[in-house]
Amino acid sequence: MKRIAALVFVSLGIFSAVNVFAQDSKYGDNPVECKKYISFYTDYYKQNDYDRALPNWRQAYSFCPATASSNLFLHGQNLLRHELDSKKLTNIEREGIIDTLMLLFDQRSAAYPKTRLAQMNRKGLDAAKYLPSESQKMVVYKQVIDINGSDTDPQVIFFYMLGTLDYYKDGKVDPEKVITAYDSMMALLEEAGKNNAAAMAALEPGSKDYDKNLKSAVKDSTAISNTKNDVENLFIASRVASCENLVELFTPRYEADPDNIELIEKIVGMLNNADDCNKNDLYFATATKLYQMKPSYTAAYSLFRLNAGRDNVNEAIKYIEEAIAFEESDAEKDARMYYDLARYCSANNRDSKAIAAANSVIRLESDMETKTYTGKAYQLIGRTWAGFHCGGNEIERVAKYWIAVDYLQRARSFDPEIADECGRAIAAYSAQFPLAVDAANYDIINGQSYTVSCGGMSASTTVRTRL
Repeated sequence: MKRIAALVFVSLGIFSAVNVFAQDSKYGDNPVECKKYISFYTDYYKQNDYDRALPNWRQAYSFCPATASSNLFLHGQNLLRHELDSKKLTNIEREGIIDTLMLLFDQRSAAYPKTRLAQMNRKGLDAAKYLPSESQKMVVYKQVIDINGSDTDPQVIFFYMLGTLDYYKDGKVDPEKVITAYDSMMALLEEAGKNNAAAMAALEPGSKDYDKNLKSAVKDSTAISNTKNDVENLFIASRVASCENLVELFTPRYEADPDNIELIEKIVGMLNNADDCNKNDLYFATATKLYQMKPSYTAAYSLFRLNAGRDNVNEAIKYIEEAIAFEESDAEKDARMYYDLARYCSANNRDSKAIAAANSVIRLESDMETKTYTGKAYQLIGRTWAGFHCGGNEIERVAKYWIAVDYLQRARSFDPEIADECGRAIAAYSAQFPLAVDAANYDIINGQSYTVSCGGMSASTTVRTRL
């Protein structure tokens, strides 16, 4: 019996030792020190005493393996961010802390794969904030994008595109690489949008955490949409893509999928902002198709530009007037398009239509705080009047200059940027005013009210003569 009891005791002892070993194995070769410093730093961390928590966390990090706790990485990241944000550090100290912070993301991702997507995205955001050089940041952005794909945080994609454009400005990459990067980033964002929409559609009302998940999905949808717009605006503003490059990029894609409305919208949007594309066949084909598939003021405006570039005057005027007629085009957009119409008509000898469009600009902006085109519209009307060929007597032939000067004086009062230009024109036109003695021969005197009829137009003014 004693022997049996002894064997049972030994067996229990071995079993207990195995359990202790199993429990402590995750804490590494020195579990006592590992658990001690985890306890020390955690107590300070919970009290928000980060200055005391950090040295103890460093000890825990040195003794503990990755298996000890996922919080070891999470808390360490927070402690290191606090150090970077709140302390005056030397460059060497700062560099060391940033290196450790970046390493923690990789280590946590490897040890806890379920956190990988979130860890990589946060690594990209912290890289944007803390890494000192653009080249270091770009390495991290690329790593995050390669790993996360369409699950990459939209901000990281934006930062990567911004860095790529900065490289282009510095001559470090050529236009083709920028266009390729743009195309790739937009494809990721489009895929992310589709995945998010599918996830949102799969949510079941009334299910657990439905409201929370729906709110998160809506937030993600907004972030993706905003980033797509921001990346596109960056790309367009950079002027990196010539018409030729864009046509080369998009022609095979359009030919492969000619009814893809999203692709067509993208092509039209890109070519609409590229220089020297108004006579391009791809632009004309996609803009025409877009207007047929999805009529809008932007599509109509694109067709105005395209037909104007091909000298199709009547078609150009037709499309911009249709663009203005769309309800989605607000007063500010209408004012801009009316000014474009006025300039186009003026350049194509449609003077009465040019003046009517310019007057529409003035009328629309009369209720706006910012009058972007009012001065220019007055200037256009003044110059149009000055260009009329008027018949009649020697007074009737030059009376048009009174009207021209009237409008130019209003123009410079609204727009300081054109004041000097208007002033020179006023001086030139005033030199054409009739002599007082010649006006007197027709019983016309200085300061008298006078109605001018010329070029199919009529306007009232005040007589001004030269001595």
